[in-house]
Amino acid sequence: MIITDQALPRLPRRYAPIVFALIMSTLICAVTSSMIVAINTGFDAGFVERWMRSYVMAWAFAFPTVVLLAPQVRRWIESVCD
Repeated sequence: MIITDQALPRLPRRYAPIVFALIMSTLICAVTSSMIVAINTGFDAGFVERWMRSYVMAWAFAFPTVVLLAPQVRRWIESVCD
């Protein structure tokens, strides 16, 4: 079965800022929390558990931060870019 764009459900455009915040905070938290945990404690048998705990805590702050600050950041960018 081939999945095409037509087969995928689409969200209304009004949800774009929330979807952006969800994806951006998820990716940034995954990368940064994994690197910080690896640097501080190393890769061993408990790494994934420590990383997941760190990731969930970081994401709980990152998601609302992106939701709240993204509009202001977009305005700042528009003011400094042509």
